[in-house]
Amino acid sequence: MCLVSLFLAAATINTAAELARATERYEPEGRAFDIVGRVTQAPYCHNGLFYLKDSSGSIELHMFPGDWRAVRPGDVFRIKGRVRRLPRRIGIVHADCETAEFLRHESPIEAPTVSAHDFLSGRLLFEHVSLDGVMSSVFRDEIDPNYIYFIMTCGDERVFAVLVTDADVNDVSSRLLGSDVHVTGCCSRDADSRSHCDYFLSLNGLDCIEVRERRSDDPFAAQDISDTAAMTPQAVSTLGRRLATGTVLATWAGNKALIRTAKNGILTATMAENALPAPGMAVEVSGYPETDLYSINLSRAVWRRSRTTPGPEPDVLPSSPSSLTSDNEGRSRIDASMHGRRISMTGVAKRVRRGRNDEFAFSIEDGNASVDVIMSESGATADIVDGCRVSVCGICVMEKEPWRPNVIIPRITDVFIVVNDRAGVRVVSRPAWWTPIRLLCVIVALAAALLAIFAWNMTLRTLVVRRSRQLFRAELSKADAQLRIDERTRLAAELHDSIAQTLSGVSLQIDAAERLVDGDREKLARSLHLASVALKSCRAELRDCLWDLRSCVLDEPDIGGAIRQTLAPIAGDANVLVRFNVRRSLVSDNTVHAIMQIVRELVSNSIRHGKAKTIRVAGVLEGRRIEFSVQDDGCGFRPGNVPSMRQGHFGLAGIRERTRKLNGSINIETAPGRGTKATVSLEGANTEKP
Repeated sequence: MCLVSLFLAAATINTAAELARATERYEPEGRAFDIVGRVTQAPYCHNGLFYLKDSSGSIELHMFPGDWRAVRPGDVFRIKGRVRRLPRRIGIVHADCETAEFLRHESPIEAPTVSAHDFLSGRLLFEHVSLDGVMSSVFRDEIDPNYIYFIMTCGDERVFAVLVTDADVNDVSSRLLGSDVHVTGCCSRDADSRSHCDYFLSLNGLDCIEVRERRSDDPFAAQDISDTAAMTPQAVSTLGRRLATGTVLATWAGNKALIRTAKNGILTATMAENALPAPGMAVEVSGYPETDLYSINLSRAVWRRSRTTPGPEPDVLPSSPSSLTSDNEGRSRIDASMHGRRISMTGVAKRVRRGRNDEFAFSIEDGNASVDVIMSESGATADIVDGCRVSVCGICVMEKEPWRPNVIIPRITDVFIVVNDRAGVRVVSRPAWWTPIRLLCVIVALAAALLAIFAWNMTLRTLVVRRSRQLFRAELSKADAQLRIDERTRLAAELHDSIAQTLSGVSLQIDAAERLVDGDREKLARSLHLASVALKSCRAELRDCLWDLRSCVLDEPDIGGAIRQTLAPIAGDANVLVRFNVRRSLVSDNTVHAIMQIVRELVSNSIRHGKAKTIRVAGVLEGRRIEFSVQDDGCGFRPGNVPSMRQGHFGLAGIRERTRKLNGSINIETAPGRGTKATVSLEGANTEKP
């Protein structure tokens, strides 16, 4: 069985009858076809739909390749293509052409006249046929405005015909409606079932519709509609034009009028003209009957003023939205007996709006029930706003579905009240100004204002933080630059006060030695010795300066720890004890640096010259004066025999110079064999307040 199915799917279709079977819903798509046949109806629209006939039968083809405007009925073509599924159509396939080879031209195929029964049976699918009937309806498709639909009444049957044209539908309708016509076309299938019929007549142009007998041009010469009361819905749908006489109760939607007939019947007339009669006017209305099982209505109607006297104005019946749309138990129920009655009710106006066709509309509410009220432009009033209490008096209208063969009981689609004069609506009371909607608007406005203020504050805060960071970075850069300048200034002063002076002394000694080259050899040796000693002192000073640059002792939180780090490179085997009871935060960087330099020079002298083994460094803050001492157990010396700068020794001279700059003093207590104690006192002007 699978092999047979695969073979059938792969086999090429060569006849129209076989291709017609392949386009049925149960056939697979994708099969190729190659058919030679004669065109019965030429392509007539942008998709190139056309019909072809061979000895086996007829077929409908799609997408004619090439110039479809040049194809004429009777042309013989060889058509090749494939069977494909219709887009967005479930289970529907059609034949798409890929190539079309013109072979010759023959005489067009005559279209036999068939009955509506044979046409609707499906036995004539894709055949070129003619039908006789009465044109009962002409309208343009609402979904695709390229199409115009025709409905023909053929005895007890109705047949749809379709034509692709941009002709004026009103002009076509005026020429064809109500006339006996002879229509020629091809039988096609209804793919989307919108017309509720299986088959329709596909037309090639307006010339396919031949008017055999035109009915009277006077629409008001039609029979009276009263003789249709006992007819079945199927029979009513096949009637031609009918005439009704009565009084207009209400008009709405720009083309609808509710009329009470002379026999107290109620009918709805859908006008073909834009002008509507005024409520209360006696009129004659001519149109095509249709039924909603409640009454016989007229569609595509025209009207004229009647010479009869208008009927009396109907009595006013009190009602309410709840009684009109629900029963005593609150269930949904529409009181159909109110259709066409003048009723009055009171309630709250809601959803005031401008409706279609410049109509003024609102809903009147009573508890949980509501009914729409429609007013014409002339009856509209600007006094009605949401929330006001109104009294309404107008005609109750119930719009119902027209009868269709597949609908047993048509539904009521809408219930509303039509008011055609300003006196029909009266405002009983105005709503309070402070409504929930206005309260909500105020709350929303306040919330929006608070949100805007919050957003503005957040923006300002962001700007302040950003600006503060910029200022902080600027101040930090300025402080860093100032520290660099201070450090450079201090270093320049250090180099000038120590190394530069020492180098100057070395230069003087060398100059003296040059002058004594040929003179006193002893003085020459002394000058060179002094220059050598000065250079060694200069080297020591430069080493200490470089160590200070690389050292981080000024960042130490404790001065005692900073002194230990400073003395560590020169201590050697000596035992250096440090006890410095001065808070680092109270002493400036320059003072701390001077203390480090003085202590280092004193300890260095104790180790190099005094040969000390134990050295004690102590410091204390007395009021605003810093006092510290360096005491050793070395050999000591005679204060009067201290080597001077002339002998190449600059240590004590440099210490005295530093203490002088800091408004301080130094006192040295020493004796040979008793060690040395140097006490330094610095003024508080160089300390920082906490």
